[in-house]
Amino acid sequence: MMEPQTIRMDISSDDVFLPYIRQFVSDTSLAMGFDPRSASFAEVETNSLFSYAIDVIPSGILRLECRFEPSLLHLSLFDEEGNLCGTREVVGI
Repeated sequence: MMEPQTIRMDISSDDVFLPYIRQFVSDTSLAMGFDPRSASFAEVETNSLFSYAIDVIPSGILRLECRFEPSLLHLSLFDEEGNLCGTREVVGI
């Protein structure tokens, strides 16, 4: 069984970076053992999470936390002050 792993990154809230962030989360999900369908769902959830935050925080730095557990990805997004902007969960297969 895989040990929980957390990846944290600070990212500009500029929407030009969103495709790269989605791809990173999808690729990382595959690397952590998620099937392609679950990785695609992780990409959709990342898009949803960031789209909301980009509207609320149009310029600045956001922190993304991706916590991988066995068969579960927990995404959390924070603003520059550390306030939680939103969370999403993806169940991996």
